[in-house]
Amino acid sequence: MAPIDVGAYAIAATRHRLIAAPYHRNNAGNAAMYRFFLGEPTAARTIAARWRIDYVLVCPDDFTELDRTDAAKPRSMLVQLRKGHAPDWLRPVATSSGAGLWRVAARLREPPRAD
Repeated sequence: MAPIDVGAYAIAATRHRLIAAPYHRNNAGNAAMYRFFLGEPTAARTIAARWRIDYVLVCPDDFTELDRTDAAKPRSMLVQLRKGHAPDWLRPVATSSGAGLWRVAARLREPPRAD
């Protein structure tokens, strides 16, 4: 899970799949990304499990328009990650770029059971 503007670059430069990217027909993925980052961590956890997310990436300049408009909610996943308060289902991954990168706990990436 990464902001929309990272999508096209990451798809071209890595082997990873992205949920959001700057494509006008990617409505479900782009909406999921906004709900993930702008919703509270409990909602983000549900989205991470549903979309089988492996990693979460936030760059320092992502969502700067929200900083100017005060649209980010203080309890949102984005604000919590920026403050260094990742939920327990995210494990930090060291980077040299200044970006925040976390690996999602394996138990969230398992397919749902059919009971």
